[in-house]
Amino acid sequence: MESYNVLSDADFLKEKEKIEEEERKLQAAIEETDRQHSEVNAEMKDLETKSKLFNELEERYWHEFNNFQFQLISHQEERDAILAKIEVSQAHLELLKRTNVLENAFHITHAGEFGTINNFRLGRLPMSPVEWDEINAAWGQACLLLNTMVQYFRPKFPYRIKILPMGSYPRIMDTNNNTYELFGPVNLFWSTRYDKAMTLYLTCLKDFAEFAHIRDLENNIPPDKCFKLPYRIENDKVENHTITQSFNKQENWTKALKYTLCNLKWLCIGSLVTRISGRYVH
Repeated sequence: MESYNVLSDADFLKEKEKIEEEERKLQAAIEETDRQHSEVNAEMKDLETKSKLFNELEERYWHEFNNFQFQLISHQEERDAILAKIEVSQAHLELLKRTNVLENAFHITHAGEFGTINNFRLGRLPMSPVEWDEINAAWGQACLLLNTMVQYFRPKFPYRIKILPMGSYPRIMDTNNNTYELFGPVNLFWSTRYDKAMTLYLTCLKDFAEFAHIRDLENNIPPDKCFKLPYRIENDKVENHTITQSFNKQENWTKALKYTLCNLKWLCIGSLVTRISGRYVH
């Protein structure tokens, strides 16, 4: 038969208090564990929320990145297309700079003894009596060309003698505002006015050539390369050939007109009008 140690009341109370103390500690530990568990759960939920937000941000980032890449490629293609157009335009501009519009619009050459402008002969010969309609048309073209060039440089060019291009009926105005007809047919009584008109035309041509020469010097072009007419003009003469019709042989008159057109062409292709457009001819 076993024997049991019977606790006294005092020992029993002490033991009971000890057990109750341990129970309180365990309960406190359980409560602390529950609190920590709740905190961990709250942190996990917060991390899950942040993770979800991060995923959304990452998805939005890649979506915007892809859009940006697409737009970048589109802009690069558009830029390349614009650069290609600019290159073509620059090439076209260089071509235009090398193109003398006036020279193309007013084709001056010769047909035998005649100077011609846009296929209109200027002058008459005993064996080739050119009609006055053709001569008038040639003078009309010559007046239009010279007037176009001098107008380009107004007011720098002192336009003393005015060219009045009026189709096949051009006129010339002197410094006193007197107007002279530069068209035919011409008879004995009409020829002095016609001669005066041609002489004034020569004077205007010479004035503009001298203006071109001075401008070349101002632009530091070497003197030997400054503009100069191939045929000297002095009053009513071109290389000693009188341009007036009165008391003049048709051969001399026609040659003077041919030299005049040659000077006009030289002025067109070698003067400042041409150099400004990017072409330098001498």
